[in-house]
Amino acid sequence: MIGSTAMNTSDRRSRAAAETDQADRIARLREALRDHILHRAGKGGKRLNLMMSNLSHVILENFDFGGATFLSCNFSYSNLGGSRFTGADLTNSLFIRTNLTKADFAGAVLNGVRFHYADARDARLQDASLKQGSVMVYRPDPRGSGGRREQAIVQETDLSHSNFSGASLCGAVLTNCRIRNANLSGADLSGANLSGADLSGSNLAGAVLADVNLTNVTVENTIFDVTPHTIAALQFNDGFRQYLDNRAAARDQARRHQRWVDSGGGEGERADFAGRNLRGIDLSGMMLATVSFNGADLSGVNLSGANLAAADFRGATIQYADLSGADIRGANFTGATIQFCRFETCDASPLVLRSGGAMATRFTDASVRNCDLRAPTLTRAMFADAKMADCELSDD
Repeated sequence: MIGSTAMNTSDRRSRAAAETDQADRIARLREALRDHILHRAGKGGKRLNLMMSNLSHVILENFDFGGATFLSCNFSYSNLGGSRFTGADLTNSLFIRTNLTKADFAGAVLNGVRFHYADARDARLQDASLKQGSVMVYRPDPRGSGGRREQAIVQETDLSHSNFSGASLCGAVLTNCRIRNANLSGADLSGANLSGADLSGSNLAGAVLADVNLTNVTVENTIFDVTPHTIAALQFNDGFRQYLDNRAAARDQARRHQRWVDSGGGEGERADFAGRNLRGIDLSGMMLATVSFNGADLSGVNLSGANLAAADFRGATIQYADLSGADIRGANFTGATIQFCRFETCDASPLVLRSGGAMATRFTDASVRNCDLRAPTLTRAMFADAKMADCELSDD
């Protein structure tokens, strides 16, 4: 009992000390921010200059950090939407799950910065530098001589798993960056240098790639629009050529399925895409009724206007896909992972069966997040035990 009491007292002291440290940190930050505001307004003050500072969990929307220095600072879990970092030096800083929507990093030094699961939609990064970062740290000499020892902290820039959709990165230097599983759909990368970057699993659908340097990039499972720009830039890239081959094979299989349906099974062949990698493939407007997509990866696929009646999507991964205007009557999405997809104006009415009765469209136990579900007929679909969040629903 005595031991337990001692432990509780120790815990309370630790919490009190942590709260005091937090209060001191916030007070110092507020003073530094006030000085920076005065400096930016030309009224004295002092330019913000921080190193290895903890700026996590702060709310500083639309703040002007222009010209500030943040070396190896932690901005994780902060809300910095609309803030301006123009010309700032953020070398080796960390942004985990940070809100950076519409933030302005034009001309900023972002070398060695790590964006992990950050939301940087519509952010501006024109002419920003995102190369490998290096910060020199001076630590006490461990030999007790009273001197200092220099230590260089070097780290690669990492934008993985972050959302840069609609962002402007024109002219940005992203050489050798790690940009795995990031969303760059609709981003403007014109004139950017991505030589040696790892774009594996990222979504570049709709991205502007004019005059982009894509030399020696890794594009395994990367989603691209097949345009003259991408073909010219990646015609000798093995990953991109494999993507083109996979795309051609899938479209050919879909056309054979169309003949199989039209001929009542007399010609062509019934398609089976179960477990297949269909990332970024355009199957819009095609006849794919009754096709199995069980366990397939449909990230970035274009299925707009396609006939998907009674199709099987059980356990499929469907991210950043377009199913707008598609016929999904009686389709089965049970257990599927569906994120950032468009379903507006699709037909999710129960499928009337020849034998009588009807089969509902099913999203049972599916994970449906950040999707456009503005289709009145989706109200007739089955969403039992589905996990839904941040979806746009029809007003009807």
